[in-house]
Amino acid sequence: RIDRVLLEHDALLCPVMAVPALAAGVDHTVEPLLVDGVQRDSFHDIHLSEVFNVANRCPVLTVPAGRGASGVPIGVQIVARGYDDATAFAIGGALEQAHPWPLVAPHFDVRPVSGSASD
Repeated sequence: RIDRVLLEHDALLCPVMAVPALAAGVDHTVEPLLVDGVQRDSFHDIHLSEVFNVANRCPVLTVPAGRGASGVPIGVQIVARGYDDATAFAIGGALEQAHPWPLVAPHFDVRPVSGSASD
């Protein structure tokens, strides 16, 4: 199916993850992962790069795309046609030029969640 889409397009831009971030310190092999109240498989349902690991002839480059509301970096995958690494890198370079990623991350005021051990 990916090949059919890439017949008409040079590349795809896709999110890397289905959620901005997983909670730090939580073992989702033990604790269920809930997304909008629905239990998800922590590996297959939220890691959107997995399909491209299987379709490995398609070069994939992940680049920064911005930050979530909490300040966590969010990436975008550039998926090019089979064996067309040059296109993936050219698009990645164009994204970097249009929206340079800062060398130093901005400071975000992170407050503990009410009821946590640090309260």
